[in-house]
Amino acid sequence: LDEFDRYTRNLFSVKKSEIQEVSLKVRKLSLEDALLEYVRHCGGEIDLTQCSKELDASYDEVEKALQSLGAKGKIKIEARG
Repeated sequence: LDEFDRYTRNLFSVKKSEIQEVSLKVRKLSLEDALLEYVRHCGGEIDLTQCSKELDASYDEVEKALQSLGAKGKIKIEARG
């Protein structure tokens, strides 16, 4: 066999291959879920202003989410003075 014949024997066709489409859904975390993760990451203490910036939510939204988590018993809120 010449060089060309040896080369073409090693080729294969992808025309007959079945191509499968894969679908991936990414679940967006609720603000409460994101906030829980943030609190865990920060060791349990957060700065509301910094937190609202990092989670791209208003200060009031973060405060309401914290109150909701507290009411559900998922976190304990203690004000530092």
